[in-house]
Amino acid sequence: MNCIKCGKELTTNKQIKYCSQRCCKLYLKSLYKKRNKDRLNEYNRAKRKLGISTAGKDLREKKGCSHLKTNKCTRCGSENDLQVHHIKPRDCGGMNEPNNLILFCRKCHYEYEKLTKNFWKI
Repeated sequence: MNCIKCGKELTTNKQIKYCSQRCCKLYLKSLYKKRNKDRLNEYNRAKRKLGISTAGKDLREKKGCSHLKTNKCTRCGSENDLQVHHIKPRDCGGMNEPNNLILFCRKCHYEYEKLTKNFWKI
């Protein structure tokens, strides 16, 4: 019997379908994407319409973003899970300009968002 995902031959006689946990997850993920194609496309369209993007690296590499090129969180100095934060949110008129961006790790970004949640919503 062979693995459903990668085709690798299985050595056990048990009724297993995958050679590893990784193959199992990848196969189930691909099935989900096939079954929910319309839903995922609608989600991506809505993200683009709102202007939400994953352009963090592009923004950091822009000329004039020296404070973003440090690759460290502005609050704690961590180098893991970095995210670009808009000081003035885009939905309140903020732009992708270097003087409107700060680099945070995931934890500090969440905490900062909690603190300033209603500041721009007037």
